[in-house]
Amino acid sequence: MIQTLTTVGLAAAATPVALGWSAWLVAATAGAKSKVATDKIDTDAESKIAVVIPAHNEVDALPAAVASLRKGRGSDVFSRVIVVADNCTDETAELARSLDCEVIERHGDPRGKPAALRVALETLAQTSDDIDGFLILDADCEVSPNLAGELAGGLAGGAQVLQCAYELTGDGDGVATLSRWAFSLKNVVRPRGWDRLGVSSQLFGTGMCFSRELMDRVQFSDHLVEDALLSWQLLEDGVRTRFISNATVTSPAARDRDSMTVQRQRWEGGQLRLLKALPRRVG
Repeated sequence: MIQTLTTVGLAAAATPVALGWSAWLVAATAGAKSKVATDKIDTDAESKIAVVIPAHNEVDALPAAVASLRKGRGSDVFSRVIVVADNCTDETAELARSLDCEVIERHGDPRGKPAALRVALETLAQTSDDIDGFLILDADCEVSPNLAGELAGGLAGGAQVLQCAYELTGDGDGVATLSRWAFSLKNVVRPRGWDRLGVSSQLFGTGMCFSRELMDRVQFSDHLVEDALLSWQLLEDGVRTRFISNATVTSPAARDRDSMTVQRQRWEGGQLRLLKALPRRVG
């Protein structure tokens, strides 16, 4: 009897894992096919998008991020660039103003990206009549020149949420290369497969664009993986996230193995906490 119960228990525990890996394989297989028809986006569409950049001591990275936003159609589409200088001890706020960005300075608790985004959206909600949507971009990221047109066309075509491909850049040893490859599999190949299958993409925390109509419904909680939690909340509300595979956001990979390990442990720990909460959300 004990052996039978043990076998049943192991099978029950393994089933979600097996299903998860099976779904992963299906998405990756669909995403790996290069020639698959996708919905056409009118990249010449007229849309205005505000960009929100949460920043903590980002003097070194911010100029490149802002400059990338103003390439291609960016100067026309990205009508406002709002930098939230969150508890900065350097000249991030002053630098952002010199780059012709709107600046919100925060001091005090709670610290971190979710709190910075909440303040930005509260401010944006009061002056959002002139925009069609808003883009969240991390301060250490750069966007491809075609991103503005892709997002403008997506919003004009009726999409409520858009997530662009997110990749790491940089050189390094074999471990770093493997890390970048795994990151691309997760944030490019897999969501491209889901999109081709008509499944909503997960949000990645940066390079995610929301229509103005969703402004009151987008909530950023103080969670280690607030992007994953928001993805679930949107699914519960019946909102599909469309994946934009041919426009990218890039950020530099961690420079050493210790930083890579810390980064990975943070993300995996947040994912485990989220998975523990899912039974309560879907039950």
